[in-house]
Amino acid sequence: MPPHVAAAAKAARYNARVFLAPYRDELFTQDAERKQNRDEAEANRIIFRRRDIVGTN
Repeated sequence: MPPHVAAAAKAARYNARVFLAPYRDELFTQDAERKQNRDEAEANRIIFRRRDIVGTN
């Protein structure tokens, strides 16, 4: 990773607290900017929720 990218990532950290909404078909849209399909998005939500429950975030 280039040093300027590492420095930017370190300087602009995400907040440890995030809002995690349940998956809803009516809100999901596949477009050019979305990198995940529906199944991947739901799987990630489940993983993020589990991490929050066990307190490893």
